[in-house]
Amino acid sequence: MLKQLIQQVTQSLKIPTPEPNDKGEYQLTCNDGLTVTIFAKNKDAVVLLSPFGNDSLKDSPDLEKTLKKVLQWSLVRQKENPETVSWKPDNKQLFLFRELPAAEASEKTLKIALESFLNNLEFWNKAIEDAQSSSPSSPFPL
Repeated sequence: MLKQLIQQVTQSLKIPTPEPNDKGEYQLTCNDGLTVTIFAKNKDAVVLLSPFGNDSLKDSPDLEKTLKKVLQWSLVRQKENPETVSWKPDNKQLFLFRELPAAEASEKTLKIALESFLNNLEFWNKAIEDAQSSSPSSPFPL
């Protein structure tokens, strides 16, 4: 099912259709260079996942301060966006994550979910840049 959905969506978006890796994950590289991993979760959901931020975040002396800002912004955005921000402390990486119930997965719903996901991924990459800048501006009136 997922393979067919991936083929339909990539053809619709005119991007290369990837082959799954050993774990059954598809790495979609979109026209803007953003990469999204898509995989099935226990036949219950289709998961979209992508790291965001940059490598300088990992070694930043202001890592805790930046993470606090991202968490605040994530909470503000939580009501209006189905994507969730997650943190992997072992490799100091922020991730954007979204689950789409398998029962609702179709070419149309996956394409809509992917477009929303990519928009939010762009937002979070910009938010990290702003949080790390010397004169950060909040994307929200906090």
